[in-house]
Amino acid sequence: MDRFFGISESGTTIGREVFAGISTFLTMAFIVAVNPMFLQDAGIPFEAGFVATVLATALGTAIMGLWARWPVAVAPGMGLNAYFAYGLVLGQQFSWQQALTAVFIASVLFLLFSLSRLRSWLIGAIPAALRAGITAGIGLFLAMIGLQAMGLVVGDPDTLLKLGDVGSPQLLLALAGLLVMAGLQARGIRGGILITILGLSLIGWATGLAEFGEEAVQIKLLLLRQAEDQGGRHQRLPVDLALHLIAWNRHQFIRRIAQYDFRSGFTDLHAH
Repeated sequence: MDRFFGISESGTTIGREVFAGISTFLTMAFIVAVNPMFLQDAGIPFEAGFVATVLATALGTAIMGLWARWPVAVAPGMGLNAYFAYGLVLGQQFSWQQALTAVFIASVLFLLFSLSRLRSWLIGAIPAALRAGITAGIGLFLAMIGLQAMGLVVGDPDTLLKLGDVGSPQLLLALAGLLVMAGLQARGIRGGILITILGLSLIGWATGLAEFGEEAVQIKLLLLRQAEDQGGRHQRLPVDLALHLIAWNRHQFIRRIAQYDFRSGFTDLHAH
């Protein structure tokens, strides 16, 4: 593995790369839920969008790692999916099938560009200031998603944006996490991002501050359906327990364990 990926030649270690990979996964895992939500607004079933997002991310990242041997994770872009759903489908009233056809044609054209010298010419023709602006714009877009998710900014009909409830426990937890993450990074502690993400997740789960909405229910149903198809009812136990573990707080989870039926699982859960 060291020789194949040139880890030692790059001045790093396998352990450091494992931490970096886990941190990258946790940082971008929100796409697995957010991208299908965008596509669902365009009319694509949530289950189809979920599976497509996972497969595209896994395939693209595997190609980057195994073929290009470049430590970069690839996933659906958070800007283009919004343009697809709200610009093409909802804005210009195209059907999602027509929009996907346009995406396919664009993908073929980009592939042809990549296989020819036109790619280098096209990239070189973009001014450096514009490339920097595109990068900054995407970063601001993602930052806005994060600020809205943590509740620091909320929508306003007059000013478009306004300050959220600064006394909200969820917001205070998120801000504390940002400070901890910045402090760990400033002190050069390896895995600081990973430690902060895991710590905030555990605190949110234990205190009940982390809530999962309709997208979690739809992912739950998809996983349960796949478990039924692959192994029958006995496969429900690990899926049910894992989903209850992330969706409920500690006390509810412990209390619900005693109610598990090995023949039918959690009855009220499967009733959705």
